[in-house]
Amino acid sequence: MWPTCAWESVLEGYLIFTCLTPDILHQLHKGIFYNHLVQWCVSIVSEKEVDACFQAMTQYPALCHFKKGISLVSQWTGTEHKEMQRVFGLLASAVEDCILMVACLLLDFIYYAQLQQHMDTTLAVMEESLKTFHDYKHVLVELEVHKDFNMPKIHSMQHYISLIHALGKCLLGLEESHVVPLEDGFMDADTKVHYKVAKTPPHHQVSVDSIECGYGAFKFIPKIYALPNIAAHGHKNKTPARFDTMFILEEDHTHTDNMWLAQVCIIFKLPEYLRTYPHLLVYIEWFTALQHQDPMSSLYIAWCGKEISRDWTLANVLEKATSFYVNSYIDLDMFLALQ
Repeated sequence: MWPTCAWESVLEGYLIFTCLTPDILHQLHKGIFYNHLVQWCVSIVSEKEVDACFQAMTQYPALCHFKKGISLVSQWTGTEHKEMQRVFGLLASAVEDCILMVACLLLDFIYYAQLQQHMDTTLAVMEESLKTFHDYKHVLVELEVHKDFNMPKIHSMQHYISLIHALGKCLLGLEESHVVPLEDGFMDADTKVHYKVAKTPPHHQVSVDSIECGYGAFKFIPKIYALPNIAAHGHKNKTPARFDTMFILEEDHTHTDNMWLAQVCIIFKLPEYLRTYPHLLVYIEWFTALQHQDPMSSLYIAWCGKEISRDWTLANVLEKATSFYVNSYIDLDMFLALQ
């Protein structure tokens, strides 16, 4: 018989719950976002409308496109949850303003929680997002979407800021992240971060293909496409047109006031007798300047309007639509740049 241990005496004065770091995957990606927020929005605007929004989403490098919507997906993983979050702001055209605000407040909280390092300013924004969500959550009760918010996942959010202060950054929820040390997750505003970089790189003249394949850096150089329709030929199916959008930042500027949005129409090279540029050139079509923000979602608007057409598809939405929301949730870098 093994001797018993009086754990009460060993752990006297310790609160075990303060040792548990926030779990982004199970609490936020799967819990708050998919199990709650997605289901609330589906019950409000219907599966058909939500599917139409996802099907009309334009392409973006390394972005999963839900060609058939989301209602037919039977099994979800954390990866799919995060891919949905990246474009969930597109519901701006399908839901009422009050619901859009609730959705964006929760997305803001989830995105800030994923930062690898925090400062007082980022934690203050997280806390304000959660507070404002609680101020507006009554609209879901009024619409009979949910009776109350006495739920463990919602409750856990109020402990994120204090636990980040005490323990460092949140766990990402990936299996390998469970063993990553959490020190240096929080910094004071005056803290300076120092990095050591080798003066001489160990490898020279490495090709882009080698970097992407050998080092697993598949997003090392995002590809920009400008392709017309390609008709079906033999066993090959028809390929729809693809003309990507891109941000253009004025030289020596880093703020959105000097950032412009454009669609790439042609990528070309001048013939030898006209060549004055050693690199490829692009012909672009400008969108309006990023000067207007939606008051509910804080998303930038390029042209005005609010309507989803059933005729819009991945191939034609950029040509048929007359207004666009600039998606700040596409990745963490864009999220922070457009704040």
